[in-house]
Amino acid sequence: MCKTNECSVLERRIGLANTGTPVAVRELPVLSQAGRNREREREFEVRRSSFFANDISGTLLARIFPELFPFGRGHPGEQRHVKVSVQECIKYYTMLSERQFAEDALFTLVAFDKISMMSMYIQNHVRCQRFPHLLEGYDRLTSEQLGKALLENERRLQGCLPWRQADNSVAQKFLKTVEIGSRSVWGSNAERSQCRHKAFAYQTRFGQPALFVTLTPNSDNSLVLAHYTGVLSVDSLFDLLEARLPTKAELREASRENDCASARLFMRHVDAFIRHALGIDPRTRKKLSYRGLLGDVKAYFGMVESQGRGTLHIHLLIWLNHCPPNSTAVMKILGSPQGNVFRERVASYADSIVQNDLPISLDNYNCSSCGASHERLIGLQIPEQARKDPTGRSTKNRSRYRPAEPALVACGRCGAQFSSQHLIRNALLKARPECWPIWRQPLSPNEIEQQAVAESVCRSTKKKAVDIICDRESVHASYCCDLSIREREKLTADLLHQANHRQMPLCKADDDPFRNDTLARLLEISPPSTSDARMAQQAQDYMVASLAVLQNQHLWCHTTSCFKNSRVTKSDTYCRHRFPRCPVPGTSFQSSGVELKRTLGHEFINGFNYELMATFKCNHDIQVLLGGIDTTERIHYCCKYIAKPQKQLESQVAVAVAALKRREARENAEHTTTATGVDRLTMSRRRVAGMIYNLTNRQEIAGPLAALYLYHGSCCYSSARCVSLPLGDVVRQLMELENYSCNLVNSSEDATTSNFRAVSYLDDYIYRPKMLENLNLYEFTMWFFRKKHENAISLWLGFLDRHPLCKSHCLGKRYEEVVPVLQTFRFPRNEGQASSEKRYKYAVLSLVLFKPFRCLADLVSHSSDEQMWIDCYDQWKPQRSNFVEEIMNNMEDFYSGFERAKSAREEASVTSKPESLTPDGDTSGDENDDLFHGDELDFDDFVMEEDNQNRDLGDLWTSDDNIDAVLESMDLDPASCPTTTAPDDSIAPCSAFLGIVVC
Repeated sequence: MCKTNECSVLERRIGLANTGTPVAVRELPVLSQAGRNREREREFEVRRSSFFANDISGTLLARIFPELFPFGRGHPGEQRHVKVSVQECIKYYTMLSERQFAEDALFTLVAFDKISMMSMYIQNHVRCQRFPHLLEGYDRLTSEQLGKALLENERRLQGCLPWRQADNSVAQKFLKTVEIGSRSVWGSNAERSQCRHKAFAYQTRFGQPALFVTLTPNSDNSLVLAHYTGVLSVDSLFDLLEARLPTKAELREASRENDCASARLFMRHVDAFIRHALGIDPRTRKKLSYRGLLGDVKAYFGMVESQGRGTLHIHLLIWLNHCPPNSTAVMKILGSPQGNVFRERVASYADSIVQNDLPISLDNYNCSSCGASHERLIGLQIPEQARKDPTGRSTKNRSRYRPAEPALVACGRCGAQFSSQHLIRNALLKARPECWPIWRQPLSPNEIEQQAVAESVCRSTKKKAVDIICDRESVHASYCCDLSIREREKLTADLLHQANHRQMPLCKADDDPFRNDTLARLLEISPPSTSDARMAQQAQDYMVASLAVLQNQHLWCHTTSCFKNSRVTKSDTYCRHRFPRCPVPGTSFQSSGVELKRTLGHEFINGFNYELMATFKCNHDIQVLLGGIDTTERIHYCCKYIAKPQKQLESQVAVAVAALKRREARENAEHTTTATGVDRLTMSRRRVAGMIYNLTNRQEIAGPLAALYLYHGSCCYSSARCVSLPLGDVVRQLMELENYSCNLVNSSEDATTSNFRAVSYLDDYIYRPKMLENLNLYEFTMWFFRKKHENAISLWLGFLDRHPLCKSHCLGKRYEEVVPVLQTFRFPRNEGQASSEKRYKYAVLSLVLFKPFRCLADLVSHSSDEQMWIDCYDQWKPQRSNFVEEIMNNMEDFYSGFERAKSAREEASVTSKPESLTPDGDTSGDENDDLFHGDELDFDDFVMEEDNQNRDLGDLWTSDDNIDAVLESMDLDPASCPTTTAPDDSIAPCSAFLGIVVC
């Protein structure tokens, strides 16, 4: 059919209403040739139904969006000669230049939901088939039992009930299974909770992160977005500066209508940041030949989340090479003779990557009243009201009083007071250029040739690229020489000088003359250009200073997000970011962390990086986390914060109970209509899947974040993948306490026959090759995995003869190490007045994880003797390697931060409400991540009383048993993945720690 006839077809958008009749869509017979000539819409007969439409045939998207798939062809489920996944099809469709898929109001969200739910249903079905015993009793669970368990968990989260060992009731096990199943649903809080465990696994492996970075790309107010969405009709990004400047309303509307463009622009920003600021290839996760902007990066872990207006930003934890890995190493260096040198170098490094002062000087300011110089200015004490909401007054007073900027600076001669913003605006106006951009010199013939090579990919020929570049240069030269333009810019500067009051009153953002200045908007939305290097240093400083004021200056009137419950403020009436901040004479480093220099007039400026601001032109924040024992609580909070949950349900209890009641009603209806009914296993599986669907379906997710999942497959960015280390199963099998989980693996080399053998993770380690005799379990997980025999197999990686798969499988060595995530058991803290139970558990887990062994006798002679375990640990501790010592000290930092956060929360509970005990409105405690974490608490959180000494070894471990832990160990894919260092690397000496300075 020709294109004209195809485009003339009209479709109707169809909705489904609630009735009990099944879905039936019937298309009318094909029209005759005469009928085709008449203008008429295609008609459909729709029978309304409340039943969900299944996608067994794979045509659901074609039926939902007939206007996107004419005649039902081209949809993701269509049969093709080369099989293409649904996700890859959708990624391709949304990147088409016609934008019909990307700009559709529902296509991205429907595709996101379809793929996410498909993954959840498949994984839930596989778990049910592999571990049917875990679902026993779910078919008999009542809504009353579920509601009681949910209310108990919720009250415990709010601090109304004490933490205790969770019981093994059917309701609690059901909630745990639902929580585990929800981890496979994109955008769910359970998924983010799983990523939180990965963040703490990174801390265990690499130690305390050196930097905490937040990047908020300008994805809804950029000329690049205008080019992506078609607002600007230019041939390439090189022509953006010559295009018409779009309004803010046009850009925001284009961003809302095209979530895919916002997500793609965000991903471009993040990839560029990882490549150039961190020096790591975002695709291969390998280090590049050059060092990144922030230093020699060892690893990074980041999470993406959506903001209030729907745009995306990312939080990143960054680890550096040649840095102290934990607080123990930091305190050792600070107490050494080189402590002062180390302090100076850390302070120098901090100054090289982040600054609170603008690059333009405020020294040229003269008092607007008496003309006194900058030296006569004195700083005023920051009033308490400056950190409060200035608009928090009654409506009656608000009409009479218009709040103004707080006075933080005074003139020493005349006593006039003015705001710090007044000083900054004055400095920017004095440095304001008459035209923009300003090049130091025109392009030379050689530079034109190089630029033409770069632009030739967007032009038909190289000659055309040269002509366009020459025309662009001539237009810019004539623009700079135009007297009328210079006169207009001078008039604008004069008007802005008149508007620069000593204390500007509160006004709307659209009425602010400085934020709506044409030059300021041009700097804000223009992308980085290859010609930026031609700018004079003075012009670059002005650009960065203007961008810092626009992007990184905290609003003096604050925002609603400033006023949340936080431990750093007295109450939620104070800004939790502590702006304005007092001036600091110089950068210093102590065991409590780094304090950056801040001069007079920069009380509202948030720290920024010069190069990042000039390149990305967006809001960002860099915090240096290096420190001693006093920073462990802050690092613990940062690891939790990057994976904090998104929008919480208002009433999870009501939603869950209502979902189970609907499931019960449906089961009763099926039982009455069929003679046999549904088997118990299927009923339990459907209950779990239905509960997951109803709870995650209420989770709010922004359109750009949904598009990010479709493109990236996850909201997590990391330098190395994580693999599961089932420590609980290893301990249970090794000590023969109870049944342990194992996998059934086909050992037959013939594809037509099957010979399944039971094998566990511990079997792979115990029967490892003799060349790996001295490798402990943690390092074994980092570097080796089980795989099938290959033709060119290395014999030294073969299993010993007693391994169940010794004839069909062998070990494979990873190209790069991975990060192990410990499952089931958590290390208790083993210092101070630790109880005997904690010391015993710490000794068992330490020896199993870090001491090489092939049988239990290699660790301890009498496994039933608790004191024997402790004595064996004390004997082994001085002999452990530097790598093992570093890992164990990293674990100690985790519990140090955990204990400090818990103590601070308990102190706050004396004078605060339960919901205000955790920082920044996070009402979940450190002991429990979310509502459906029934028995996720670790053994050391609810050990028995000290006087209960008469118990055997089995009771100690079964009290911490998590019946669903086997499901946790299946969540992570044990595939080979990248990172940077070898397992036998030892900790660098103190002298290496001092080589931290960048630039």
